[in-house]
Amino acid sequence: MGECEVCGRAVSHTKRSEIDGVILEVCDNCSGLGKEMAEPKKLFVRKRPDFGTIDEGKDLVPDFADMVRKAREDRELSQDEAAGRIGIPASVLRRVENGMKPFESTTKKIQRFYGISLFEKD
Repeated sequence: MGECEVCGRAVSHTKRSEIDGVILEVCDNCSGLGKEMAEPKKLFVRKRPDFGTIDEGKDLVPDFADMVRKAREDRELSQDEAAGRIGIPASVLRRVENGMKPFESTTKKIQRFYGISLFEKD
């Protein structure tokens, strides 16, 4: 249940209307006092995909970023090419090579592609 911002009447629904340069929620009777506005478009909120989690039981080797960069450079691949072949966004590979700890699923993809181990041995 809404209320008209002009006359104060309780109404089941209101309309957006511009009256003297001000946009107000008004009843049907008061909507004629100004120019009726279109309903605002509803925003689409995109959910962020779940890429998994970092396994707390497994620690990455301290120099994992250098290992990934060296493995890529040894294969003479650009970051974009390598990321495409691994199946991850190039921006993620760039961040990993700059020291960002990747999610476990991403780490496993990188290990499989390059044939390296990035987790510390127990």
